[in-house]
Amino acid sequence: MENPQGSDSGMTEPGLVSDIDLEKKLTLRKIARKVQMTQQATRAMTAVSVLQEKGKDASSVLEPTQTTDKDDIMRNPKMRQRMIFIITLVNCCDMMGELLTMPIMPYYYQSFPDASQEQEDGGLGIYSSESEKIGLGLTMQIGPAVFTIGGFLAMMASAELHRIIGKKGAFLVWTFGGSICFLLCGFAGDLRWGLGYFWFLRFLTGVFAGAEATLTAYFSDLIDDPTERANAIGAALGIGMPVGLIAGPVCSGFLIDLNGSKTTLFAPFYFGAALEFIAGVLVLFFIVEPPTNMAISSSGGKAGKREDGEMNQDETDDAKGVHKPPVNWKQLVYLCWFSVALGEFGEGAMNHVQAMGFIQYPWIADNFKWVFMIFSAVVFVALPLSLTLQQYSMAWTVVICRIAAAGTLMLVVTAEDIGPYLFWIYFHYMWKIGGVVPFNNMVIELVPTAERDFWIGADKAVGQLLNGVSPFLFVPMILDSEKWGPYPDNCETELDYCYYSSCGGLYPSLCGKFKENTFLIVTGITTGLSVLPLFGGVIRAFPWKSPETKVSIDEEEEAAMRAYRESGDITWLTLEQIIQVNMEHLKENKPPVASTYGKLVDDMEDIPRIRKMAIKDYEFSMHHLNYLINTLQNGSEEDKSLVFEMLKQSADVSVPSEQEREDFLQWFGDWLQYAGYGNPSQMPRMWKALIMTLFPFIVENGEKNPDFLQNPVRFLIRFDNYFRSTLKIEKENDKQWQRQWRQSMKGAFARLRPRGL
Repeated sequence: MENPQGSDSGMTEPGLVSDIDLEKKLTLRKIARKVQMTQQATRAMTAVSVLQEKGKDASSVLEPTQTTDKDDIMRNPKMRQRMIFIITLVNCCDMMGELLTMPIMPYYYQSFPDASQEQEDGGLGIYSSESEKIGLGLTMQIGPAVFTIGGFLAMMASAELHRIIGKKGAFLVWTFGGSICFLLCGFAGDLRWGLGYFWFLRFLTGVFAGAEATLTAYFSDLIDDPTERANAIGAALGIGMPVGLIAGPVCSGFLIDLNGSKTTLFAPFYFGAALEFIAGVLVLFFIVEPPTNMAISSSGGKAGKREDGEMNQDETDDAKGVHKPPVNWKQLVYLCWFSVALGEFGEGAMNHVQAMGFIQYPWIADNFKWVFMIFSAVVFVALPLSLTLQQYSMAWTVVICRIAAAGTLMLVVTAEDIGPYLFWIYFHYMWKIGGVVPFNNMVIELVPTAERDFWIGADKAVGQLLNGVSPFLFVPMILDSEKWGPYPDNCETELDYCYYSSCGGLYPSLCGKFKENTFLIVTGITTGLSVLPLFGGVIRAFPWKSPETKVSIDEEEEAAMRAYRESGDITWLTLEQIIQVNMEHLKENKPPVASTYGKLVDDMEDIPRIRKMAIKDYEFSMHHLNYLINTLQNGSEEDKSLVFEMLKQSADVSVPSEQEREDFLQWFGDWLQYAGYGNPSQMPRMWKALIMTLFPFIVENGEKNPDFLQNPVRFLIRFDNYFRSTLKIEKENDKQWQRQWRQSMKGAFARLRPRGL
């Protein structure tokens, strides 16, 4: 061993690759390629093993995993980021096209007696006579509803469209088809085709509004990791919505004033057509079809059997190690939709602003596009908040956000001025958006991989339908029937000229029967109740847990695995690799791997590497323990049996031999001496307590205890808590350790090396 006393304290310890060198040596492309190859090899080995045990042909399972040049390009990290970026641009254009028109809809339906001839010719109040007959409040809901009903059909058809023409083809249909429909909507207004034709064309525009379902399905194929996929979907939608909310009202405000104030009210539709066309061009020239390893099921049922009848899709998934959904996944999806329905029926913010807010605070009516734009800032806050909470639990994110949304909606009742009113409205909307985002990610995780396209489309369709029909419950029944006022100019709902919406529609007997703010209270209660369906099993499927830290495969890990394969040395295998090897041994009825403990003097050069690997091992141990716990609680009988076999394998070697015990105690004693803890025999009682504190009691005699195998979950939870506490201590000590290590290394070998060597 070389004496390090003369080494520069700023140099890297012998045998240890520095972070800087490692960053220079490894590129994201190399790491991704190695991860991909490792995942494919592991899945292939597992598939062959499972099928051979069942006496079936293993070669057929490998067919879906064969990759093409297109697959290799898509798995290139730079190419994948490029696809995500371009799809985000496409989504921005698509969303902005629709958001351009939302702020100007009230100008079509309301009456403006003081409008000039130029404004009337430009479309101001163009459908006011029809809306007076229908009721302004109801008209304001029908307008968006016809679009969302069309969107419902688009989402339902998306999976079949993906199967027939692919996801790129679907994007082309949505974008170019949407461009034509936007153009026709502009013609319908400028050529005075009437409200019926306008609504029909808005319905057709909705029919071509399926890009969000295709985006989600595209990312589902492109990204395997749930957290990374959720972040990518959140980023694509999270950028598109705020950009649309900001740029849409700004652009529409400019476009409707081209020839004077509010004189070109249908110009935003032409601009929206141009944006959709640009989105289509981006798709046509820059988007490629994502790799798909599974057959798409458009029926919502199980994927079909192979032609030889030997193996269905579920068996293929099991063999390949593909994401396996809960047994009752359909029931959980329906519970999610029930929760979404209650949440949509409990939507009160925007409906209240467009109705009562316009009358109570005239500034809102005069500056609605700016009020609308501020919602973009809320989305910028809501999406990161939701994505952060989802790392702990998607279901609990909904619970937290929905309860907060319900509370803040009721606080709107307390507002007596426009400032507090808008503050609580926006604060409510932040929590509402935060509670909406996780549902799509939960559905993706719940359904089988082969059926995701269908269920993603169905999920989006349900959301569209509920968004369209939900205002027809509480808005005409309660909001349009509240007794408002008096407000500016002594305006009350009894005065016909003060009506914002007609009470003479669906519920004439209720007109003026509800007290002011009844709508907010009812919708707030409904929003709070929307979390109850999640406790029917969804919470259990997505329990609260610490965020998982991804463990990447680097060159050191590959070198360690090669060393093990060649010599059987497990010294530098990570905990994940050791468990992988032990799983191989379990299938071959071999004992778990083991190694001698060694001596501290031989480990001194590698202590930084040992500590660096420890954090990764702690994090993986928590991930593995969570897998064991969840499997024992919610897994199939076959999965539970495998876990019990693993626990029995570990129990068989849980008692160290005398030599192993001696080696461990020798290393432990040498470390205490080196690290400055003195002689434990001087204060044995304190040291006994210290050891019991650092290594708390879990179960008597460990895995050899019969109670451990009878009910392992409670003991595994104790182990999990122990590793979490240890990881916190490790991270707290790490900064101080890094500062002190280089100074303490100087002369360390000389003090520990026996004399004469």
